[in-house]
Amino acid sequence: MALIRCPECNREISDQAAACPGCGYPLIRTASDETEERLAAAKARDRLFLKRAGLILLGLIVLILTLVILTARGIL
Repeated sequence: MALIRCPECNREISDQAAACPGCGYPLIRTASDETEERLAAAKARDRLFLKRAGLILLGLIVLILTLVILTARGIL
């Protein structure tokens, strides 16, 4: 058994403790903590996908407008 420092109050505690006996800071990750991290990662991936899709759509719109304008002026 090793001693570690509590990240909250800096007290020396056992590395096997579920929470700091001094301040109550949780030290063992729970299933809900892992679920929250997975949800946060999924949301970040979704935001990145939407950002990329938006940029691609904007690029296509600019390309189409450019082609329409050039065709209307007789350049193409």
